[in-house]
Amino acid sequence: MKAKAKGSAWERDIIHVLEYEGCACTRAAGSMGMWDIIAFNGDSILLIQAKCNSLRSLEERRLLAAFQAPPNCVKQIWRKDDRKPAPVIYTPLSDGTWALHEAATRSWQSAMKEYRKSR
Repeated sequence: MKAKAKGSAWERDIIHVLEYEGCACTRAAGSMGMWDIIAFNGDSILLIQAKCNSLRSLEERRLLAAFQAPPNCVKQIWRKDDRKPAPVIYTPLSDGTWALHEAATRSWQSAMKEYRKSR
């Protein structure tokens, strides 16, 4: 599978699970914008950069971390590796670096299992 198709499939997977969990989602397909997916769940907004097999450059991650968003926004990078069954989710730290968000990663893994059972 080509990189662009793989990335699009990964973004659709994220949206399917988030919608299953009750979020309203939009995908910025092909826009080359800062965020690939924006999800709303009533009280908060998720800004998601979806990546396959890599992270953006350090400079790009710093720009994502510095993005001025309302207080109810959660910025995340969701990374999926080809040879691993589950993705990992990163959140920004105050210094512009990103850290693994273990609770969000576990929650996502659980939601993905439930979604797949329901299909």
